[in-house]
Amino acid sequence: MLIQMSEEEIKEGVRIGHFHKDLLTIINDFVEFCYLLREPTNHIKIASGNYIEKTVNVRTVQDMINEMTRELANLPRFHAYAKISDEVNGQQVTKTHQIETFPLPHLLNDNPNLKTYEYCKERDFIEKEIRTRQNKWLRRNDPTAVANAIRDLPPPTRF
Repeated sequence: MLIQMSEEEIKEGVRIGHFHKDLLTIINDFVEFCYLLREPTNHIKIASGNYIEKTVNVRTVQDMINEMTRELANLPRFHAYAKISDEVNGQQVTKTHQIETFPLPHLLNDNPNLKTYEYCKERDFIEKEIRTRQNKWLRRNDPTAVANAIRDLPPPTRF
């Protein structure tokens, strides 16, 4: 209705001589142009004129990795993330949860300066176990290498 009123007023202005007679044609062309622009097929988004809209991550992968690194580094003591896989209706479902772990085991000695935990072993025992495993591996591959390995024992790993 507003368009009809405007057209009548412009026609009256052209008849009286207030407006140029091509004004109505220019306005009609402009309105038609606006109608054409609102059609999605006429949207120009890239130089080729062909456009396929798809979602794109706004953030870079590196930015998201850095954020997760900061989050993991700032977790409170004895907290961690756990990824749990389960099967629901024949499909694998993975869920991530934040969990709280148990504190470290108590010291064997009451002396806190020793820092000897229940799961620690002495260095000599570990070195002996390493040599035993290496000898078993060498025996399996080359029998003459065992004699050379025993003769040329590596130095201890202490500093």
